[in-house]
Amino acid sequence: MRVRIDSALLSERHSLLVLGLLALSEARGHALATELEAADAWSETLPEDLQQAVRDLLDAHRSQFVLHSASHATITVTLEDLDSQRGRLSPEDAFRLLALPLELLLENERGDWHFVRRLAQPAQRRLLDEALREGWLLPRQGGGLPELTKALKALLPPEQQPDLQRFRRLRTWVLFDRDATKTDASRPSSQSVAARKACVALSEVPDPWRFGWTRLHRRHIESFLPDVVLDAWAHDQKEDVQDTVQALLELRKTDPAQAASWNMKQRLEATIATLFETASHDPAFPAEYDRDHPDGPGAAAALIETLLERL
Repeated sequence: MRVRIDSALLSERHSLLVLGLLALSEARGHALATELEAADAWSETLPEDLQQAVRDLLDAHRSQFVLHSASHATITVTLEDLDSQRGRLSPEDAFRLLALPLELLLENERGDWHFVRRLAQPAQRRLLDEALREGWLLPRQGGGLPELTKALKALLPPEQQPDLQRFRRLRTWVLFDRDATKTDASRPSSQSVAARKACVALSEVPDPWRFGWTRLHRRHIESFLPDVVLDAWAHDQKEDVQDTVQALLELRKTDPAQAASWNMKQRLEATIATLFETASHDPAFPAEYDRDHPDGPGAAAALIETLLERL
C-alpha cells in the first residue's frame, strides 16, 4: 500500500507515532511518503544519531511511493478530517490496517496459489514470492465455493460496522472458478453465481478502494494448462489418457468455448493441477490465460497487478 503522512503529524510531539508508522511500513513492504520540507524540519527534532538514518529511510520510501501507480491502495494518516471511506485514517487505525497481511482467499490454497504465480510475469513473480516469504501475503484456504461464499458474506458490513471487519475487507483478494452446471457446462454453477454475487456486493461497499476479486473465465484452473504442458505430461501417461489429451488439444482449435468447459479433473486426473507447481514452459501459462480472455493480450499481467496494487 501507499501511506501518506499528513504534515500535521510531523512534529516533535508525534515523533513516536511517525517513527512507528515508518518502521511498520518498512517491515510490511508499504511505501510511505511525507511532504519533503516538513519531513526535513521534523527529522531535526530527533536525536542526532537518528536524524540521517531517518532521512535516508524516508527518501527511499518516497522514491518507492512515486514508482507505484495512482491505482495502488492508498491511505492518508492524519489527525483531522477523518474519513475511512476516503482512506483518511487516524494513526491508531492506520497501525491496525498496515499490520494485516493481504489475504488471498482461494478455493484451494496450494493449487490456486501456484496458478496465480504462473500467471505473473517474472518481475511480478519476484514481488509475489518476496511478499509470501516476508509474510505480507497470506494465501488462505476457502474450502470450496460454498465455504468461500460464506467467508465473503462475513466481510459485508452490518449496520454497526466493526473496524476490524472493514480492515479485513480492504486486505482481501479473491479468485474462484467459473465452475459449471450439470446440464450445461458452458454456464457457471449456482455456487459460482452466489460467490460472484457476494463479490459484487462487496465491490459496492463505499471503501477507499474497490474490493479485489476475479472469477475465472474458464471452468477451473486446470482449464488453463497450456497445450505444451499437457502434451509433455501425456507422454508419460497411458494410451487412453494420451488420446484424451490429443482430443482436447484438437477441440481447443476447433471449438475453444467447449474446450474451456471440459471437466479436466474428471476426464484426465484429479491431481493434474500439480502441473502448475512442477511444469516448465513458464511463458506459456500467461499466454494461455490471455488466449480467450475478453481483454486479450496482457490480461494475466493485469490480473496480477490488481493483486500487487493491494499489497
